[in-house]
Amino acid sequence: MTDNLKTLTGRDYLSFSSLSSYADCGERFFHERVRSVRQEKGWWMPGGSAAHLAAEWLDHGAYQSPELAWADAWRKTLKDLDEMPTKASGRATKEYPNKEDKTWWEVEGPKMMVRYDKFAHHLSTVDNWSIVEINDTPAIELPVVGEFNGTKVKGYIDRVYETPDGHHVVVDLKPSRREPISFQNDIYGALLNQMYGLNVKYGAYYMFRTGTLTELKPFNVQSHQLGRYFNSAVKGIEAGIFLPNLGPLCGTCGVRKHCSVFGDGEEDLRQTGV
Repeated sequence: MTDNLKTLTGRDYLSFSSLSSYADCGERFFHERVRSVRQEKGWWMPGGSAAHLAAEWLDHGAYQSPELAWADAWRKTLKDLDEMPTKASGRATKEYPNKEDKTWWEVEGPKMMVRYDKFAHHLSTVDNWSIVEINDTPAIELPVVGEFNGTKVKGYIDRVYETPDGHHVVVDLKPSRREPISFQNDIYGALLNQMYGLNVKYGAYYMFRTGTLTELKPFNVQSHQLGRYFNSAVKGIEAGIFLPNLGPLCGTCGVRKHCSVFGDGEEDLRQTGV
């Protein structure tokens, strides 16, 4: 199964991101991950990457100043880009008439890191949570890999914490406005159990924009269910099933001009035999 997947996507595995992308819009997945067409980038991509990198540096103790951590992370992230983004998300306001563009991130990014620094300090000194150490290394941006019913799955876990009562908690850092509704943390919990034997039962999201941690939620999706989801995605990809799914995200889609509905994707699909 995975040999065919690798031929199509260049990878013999799936991640939560690729599973979510395929489920959200099969045609977008096709253009992004099978055809590998050039995408129109949005400012939320380097913004989120810089926020994660700055938070990682802060948690490792590499920086004492959250503002400086952001400045260096933002500079590095932009330097590593092949081209500058052209899309901005959010709504136009009086303060930010061009929505959440480069200027927005340059102003709001440092504020996010100040909030994160305060949150992390309170979590460790008041709530007495600690970042788990695995193989003598803090579980920060922890790579994990496992298998669900024959499908190889990889991912990176932002943080794994241990609470004073001994519970392990998977925490994913989100720069988005709203708490996601997904089973991302369920996947990470199952992979942690496979790799390290950790019986993780709870997940939560840290929201950069508010500086708060969402409610701890127990995992509800079992490994056999995850295996069914990943296997279904692989079967669909290998069978060439890439249905478009129209919705609010179409406006920020980086491959919109290749879409069979909004662009010239119909011809693209015919040429590739799908």
